[in-house]
Amino acid sequence: MGTEEKTQQGVVVVDNQDYIFTARHSRRARRITVRLRVWEGLEVVLPWRTRLADALVFLRRTAPWWIPKLTQYKEKQKSVVRCRLESGETILCLQKPYELDIDIDSLRSRSRVREDGSVLRIAAQDHQGVAEALQRWYRKQARYYFEEVARYYAAEIGESVGMVSVGNQRSQWGSCTPRRCLCFNWRLMLSTEPIARYVAIHEVAHLRHRNHGADFWRLVVQLDPLYKEHRRWLRTNAHHLVL
Repeated sequence: MGTEEKTQQGVVVVDNQDYIFTARHSRRARRITVRLRVWEGLEVVLPWRTRLADALVFLRRTAPWWIPKLTQYKEKQKSVVRCRLESGETILCLQKPYELDIDIDSLRSRSRVREDGSVLRIAAQDHQGVAEALQRWYRKQARYYFEEVARYYAAEIGESVGMVSVGNQRSQWGSCTPRRCLCFNWRLMLSTEPIARYVAIHEVAHLRHRNHGADFWRLVVQLDPLYKEHRRWLRTNAHHLVL
């Protein structure tokens, strides 16, 4: 985010109930807005010099809108079935199945993942080490995938790309910086190839159009005629993209 954004945590009390939220100050924001994020929950976006106290006032005023939506969000989270990360379990990477073979040894100093055909052999010190090793593996797969796909579509529209990276963003699927660097969320590997490709196309289109105007969307539909379907899928199923 650099100097473009900064975040902090806050708590707002509504009807004697505490609600934790993330306040994100953005130089691009022109007004206060409330959003429900896939993993974080409640987020308030504030113009750069806006005080946190103003966010509290805004949240209390708009509570009748966001509290029911936040309740629905939490109910959705309860329906998420997480992988137990045990031997014999199957995980998916862009819908390709891998069987887990896990070896836990408390004396092990570091965890590792070895790909053996359709089997992922994970050696770790404990269960947390398994999860961390698996996330590193997903991030590696994401780097390979988005490096290739993003540069392919950039070449298709005659644009150049700076660095392509993968992150652990809590509120974005992808981003495009003024220096033409693209960053993607590794959790997209938990979706399908068309969905991940749509996000790559979306960010590549920002190399030419920095906004979400009509020209931007015309370029997106040119590269992905089914982008509306893919975009809708992400909005509906994003909460399932967790380990």
